[in-house]
Amino acid sequence: MNFDRYLEDPMAFRNEQLILSDGRRLGEALEDWQRKKVFDPLDELQDDGRYRYRLCYFELPRGHAKTTMVAGEALTQLVLGGYDWRGHIAAGDKEQARELFDAAVGFIRRNPLLDQSFQIHRDRISAPYTGSSLRVHSADAPTAHGLIVDFFVLDEFWNQPNRDLFDSFYTAAVKRPNWRGVLTTTAGFDKESICWEVRELARRRDDFYAFIAPGRLASWITDEEVERMRETLPPHVYQRFVENVWTEGSGSFVTKEALKRCFDDRLSPQPIGDPRNAYYIGIDLGLTKDRTAAAVLHRSRGREVSGEGQIVLDDLVVWEGRRGAPVQIRHVEDWLDNAVKRFPTRRVVMDPWQAQSTIQKYGGRIEEFTFTAHSVGRLSSNLYHLIQTGQLRMFPDKELERELLELHAEQTSYGWRIDHGRNKHDDMAMAIGMAALSMAEEGPAKPARQSRANFNGPKKRVHLEIAGKVFYIDKDGALTYRERASWERR
Repeated sequence: MNFDRYLEDPMAFRNEQLILSDGRRLGEALEDWQRKKVFDPLDELQDDGRYRYRLCYFELPRGHAKTTMVAGEALTQLVLGGYDWRGHIAAGDKEQARELFDAAVGFIRRNPLLDQSFQIHRDRISAPYTGSSLRVHSADAPTAHGLIVDFFVLDEFWNQPNRDLFDSFYTAAVKRPNWRGVLTTTAGFDKESICWEVRELARRRDDFYAFIAPGRLASWITDEEVERMRETLPPHVYQRFVENVWTEGSGSFVTKEALKRCFDDRLSPQPIGDPRNAYYIGIDLGLTKDRTAAAVLHRSRGREVSGEGQIVLDDLVVWEGRRGAPVQIRHVEDWLDNAVKRFPTRRVVMDPWQAQSTIQKYGGRIEEFTFTAHSVGRLSSNLYHLIQTGQLRMFPDKELERELLELHAEQTSYGWRIDHGRNKHDDMAMAIGMAALSMAEEGPAKPARQSRANFNGPKKRVHLEIAGKVFYIDKDGALTYRERASWERR
């Protein structure tokens, strides 16, 4: 490794020694905008040999390799920083911080020259020969005060829950003679945040640098991918993540026009399912403050009025409890016992909160849907896509329509999710979303007979008695019924 040449030309080190996960060297993969708008400003010097820009702010849309670029830059500075250099990389949460750290470690592992020069620890990379190190932090970790900081990176800066981590790094860094900071982010939504404050400061100061992308720049993001994101993201979220525009924190989840395509007057709640279909049940549990809702869905076949491949709502039920009179779990269990008899059920997903006894009662046949940032984000995106494209077909229900229209897309520190306003509800939407996501994750349906066996064991015939009538599927696959006396004479 020609160390002196790399000190004179850091870009040569990046081009030649940083190896990407696909085996290419960084110099083979970099695009013109990355060189001119990211790395050239990082290397620009003043007449006295010091860096021109002490703080560099990069605002880029999703998918523009921000984490890869700043992880590579942190490692470059670790190699070229000299003796006892101290660098720090951080993000708004542990998961993102770990991704950033793993990206830096990946550059080391893929290059034998680097691999033999560094030691990898749980939360830092150290260089034994120079005494230098690069540590990883997250905003939800204990205080970062008291650190020595020559260089720091904050990735997805919009995701910082407060200004503490930035202030800790910044106030420590200015004590060092040639300090620098690098901030990368997608456009945010909170103009009272530290991200917006530093963004505007970087645009004004001569010794700070700000590059704010006007939209998509990366050639690897195709038109098809952009269109997919347009369909699966609410408009204001799409503007942030794809067009790199700061937007407000929330907006309507769906429009009346989109919902109009989903509600079908020809559909109605079904008393019994078609044995040729596989059915999915989602149960969102709320005992006192929230309602409990359960939804049954299936993917339609060609002969149905809804059209082949669409997701159809077959049944929807809501229980509402109150303080002193909560929803009774046994009522939900009674409904579930009945539902799996009426519908050849493939999967049942249920919010496990306060329902462990129910889950245990069914011996593992109920799958837990834990409401985490990741799971609710996936549920929200999938439900939005189904409604926006008209693939979700529902029988007319004024209360369901009102609930969906009152939902908003809430932007959070981890992305976005659907949420309800004060004194409003989202339980029916969540139950439908849970069942729909379960269906999407499983893929194409398998034969319905196997579906029924998966939950309740094999059945000899499909029938259900309601109000003195026995409903069943005839030999032609049509739903019909007989009076009870006539059924018993069969």
